[in-house]
Amino acid sequence: MVGDDLLTLSRIESGAVERSAADLADVVLESVETFRPVAEAEHIELSVTSIVPSVAKGDRSQLRRVVSNLLDNALKYTEPAATCASSSAETRT
Repeated sequence: MVGDDLLTLSRIESGAVERSAADLADVVLESVETFRPVAEAEHIELSVTSIVPSVAKGDRSQLRRVVSNLLDNALKYTEPAATCASSSAETRT
């Protein structure tokens, strides 16, 4: 894993990372569906509510990796038969 992280860092620093518009709601929902079987095996309810459509410019696979890491940690540290929920609120600047 450290090798992958160093390679990713090298790509970012060299500008070789593909940056394009990525729908964050799609990234979150895809990641949740990937982790749903893990949650169900632990009797953890995994739910997403109130996603506000958001677009970020970045590497979609790396954004998915970040969300997946967050979900993985949430499931690791959530007691069985609990609920992991995510929601977002619209912010205005």
